[in-house]
Amino acid sequence: MLERYLREGARKIVVAAPHLEGLRRIYGEAAESGIISCMVRDAGHTEIPPGTVTVVGLGPGTRSEIDSITSSLPLVK
Repeated sequence: MLERYLREGARKIVVAAPHLEGLRRIYGEAAESGIISCMVRDAGHTEIPPGTVTVVGLGPGTRSEIDSITSSLPLVK
């Protein structure tokens, strides 16, 4: 799957989680499902304190796997 992603790319969708616990839930569900995931912590070079979780990245993965975790969240506009 990674080889295909590197060769062909994939869609990128950005959704908003309401709070840190929401990000942790997404990360945990992805891990339980075997989806590649990464919890990103800010370096603190701006106004956000160092170590603050700001993003959870999912994938590459199938649309159905990722949608099963993120489909209830609103898109970022």
